[in-house]
Amino acid sequence: MKRMITASLLDTFMKYHEDADNYSRNRDGFDKMYEILDHYGNENEDVDVVFSRATPADQERMVQLIKPDPEVGSVEWFQNLYHSNVIEKLNGRQYAEGFSDALFALSEMGYEDEIRKLIGD
Repeated sequence: MKRMITASLLDTFMKYHEDADNYSRNRDGFDKMYEILDHYGNENEDVDVVFSRATPADQERMVQLIKPDPEVGSVEWFQNLYHSNVIEKLNGRQYAEGFSDALFALSEMGYEDEIRKLIGD
């Protein structure tokens, strides 16, 4: 029998937290995360111990705040771009231009098959 092994929220948090590139690209997210973390401990304690004290809702929020952005041109990046444009309800022309740019970027990176899957072609 195959068993699915998933990382815990703490493991995910630590992975994101310890990534120096992630910190340099997302300082605002880290600042907000530390504001939440400060409610559960102080800077003299290990971050994993303090994180474990947080409520599940705060733990999830902190992970989302420091979650790295997907690589530009990846399928996840394209999906996020698409969904953020829909949610923000951009006008037709801006949306069409953004959608076209995303498709072009993915095509240039060799993601033609993924594009077809995403748009149902």
